[in-house]
Amino acid sequence: MEIMNNLRQDNKPMVSVWMITYNHEKYIAEAIEGVLKQQTQFKFDLIIGEDGSTDGTARIIKEYANKYPNKIKARFNNPNIGMMPNMIKTLQECSGKYIALCEGDDYWTDPLKLQKQVEFLEKTPDYVVCYHDAKIVDQSGNTVADSKLPEKFKGDFTSEELMKGAWALTLSMVFRNVVTAYPDEMFKVLNGDTFLTVLLGPYGKGKYLDQIQPAIYREHQGGVWSSLDEDSKNFISFNSRLYMYQYHLRSTGKEFAVNFLFETVFPYFKAISPEKNPFSAQLRERDLREQRLRDCLRDMSNSYTYRVGALVLWPFKKIKSLMWAINDGIGVRKGR
Repeated sequence: MEIMNNLRQDNKPMVSVWMITYNHEKYIAEAIEGVLKQQTQFKFDLIIGEDGSTDGTARIIKEYANKYPNKIKARFNNPNIGMMPNMIKTLQECSGKYIALCEGDDYWTDPLKLQKQVEFLEKTPDYVVCYHDAKIVDQSGNTVADSKLPEKFKGDFTSEELMKGAWALTLSMVFRNVVTAYPDEMFKVLNGDTFLTVLLGPYGKGKYLDQIQPAIYREHQGGVWSSLDEDSKNFISFNSRLYMYQYHLRSTGKEFAVNFLFETVFPYFKAISPEKNPFSAQLRERDLREQRLRDCLRDMSNSYTYRVGALVLWPFKKIKSLMWAINDGIGVRKGR
């Protein structure tokens, strides 16, 4: 393992920017430039975990580290140690009061991003993390979508919602450097960013900031997540949340863990190969029965026989209601 570290150890930065990368030769320079162009009133550094790339990624990183020796610390894993160990090891090397995330195939567009997010967190100690939106581009840089974040996630999260794995975009997050240990379960998942929000939850709330220009999330064939089909994503998400459940059962408590299991884990189980999943088939059959019942009631209410019957029964219903009212009145007077 090769280490390039020219940062002073006695002068910790306000923000450490975390960046992991593997075979991002085409994109890593843009990711680094998005960090270097940040305009701040405080010191920040860039911590890069390069995981044994087989292309020219390491060479490009070394060029930047040599050019900005007081700004960039780069670690080169040889051999490759895997995404989650690399993610966690790089997080552990971040010494800033806050940590900002940006993977090596994404990049930031707002030069005041860090300044805005740190200012917010400095003023609001009850929030542990803040985040924003991103655009999606393809491997050629063409816009795929102007917004990656669904509307329902463009909002704030409670501490409990974060603990249940609320979704914030990885490349948008800035959070307090408060997590001191990473559980064994986290090493076994692929959705490390979601597990990170679970760990941050006990320390505060999450804030969505809409005044920050969207970052750029890149979809390409080499992307760990974007290259997967929908079934694979659902299975991985289900598997990750099973490990989160095990973590909560061990660390948070049985009541919270069971609630997390039914509220968060089961929906992902339902989404796995729905045409083959027996659980999904049972839910579809239940939904079909309920729909048939609703259709039957609707047809009955529209039928001539039902309307005549309702008209005939109407006086009896009124009399019954009147009798109940009289009896209630008598009971009240006796009680007095």
